[in-house]
Amino acid sequence: MKSTVAILSLIVSLLAPQLRAGDPPKKPGPEHKKLEVLTGKWKWEENLERTPWGPPRKAIGRSEVRFIHRGFAVHEYAKGRTVDPAKSGDPGSPGEWTILTYYDPDQRTYRALWLDSEGQVDNTVGSVEGTTWSWAWKHSINGKVYDFKETDVFAPGGRSRTCEVMYSDDDATWKPYSKCVYRKVGKAK
Repeated sequence: MKSTVAILSLIVSLLAPQLRAGDPPKKPGPEHKKLEVLTGKWKWEENLERTPWGPPRKAIGRSEVRFIHRGFAVHEYAKGRTVDPAKSGDPGSPGEWTILTYYDPDQRTYRALWLDSEGQVDNTVGSVEGTTWSWAWKHSINGKVYDFKETDVFAPGGRSRTCEVMYSDDDATWKPYSKCVYRKVGKAK
């Protein structure tokens, strides 16, 4: 139910300007322009730390991010594989996900809706300061809710970025979850 409400809220917020009769179509503003650094075809690697719910692992994958809805949001589709480096020849676990990222002018913040191939849905809230994007969300794992935060730092020109993800189970102590590197390998179609 929570995911249905989130999806409907996103759709209404993106379509509401088009539903007002007589108003000229809105144009994306400077906050939407900041989403451009996310666009393109990306190749990434992520090193996941040991956590209460799993051993250390490595993830690799590709994603494509492009503007949608006349430049008011970006859509990311990604595929990846998580492998256990301790198991030689491990083919890994495949996964895929979709992320819809947009600027919420009423709250003056960025939002992203994550949906993955295991049925997980996360709503994140973000901000941008220079070349650094910061995100926060809650994620339920095995019935327990954890706080997560992610910091993405883009290199000059936006051709690569690093990220660090931390989690907390007590709202006070932050522990490392993963570190990743993204390299832009092309333009989105």
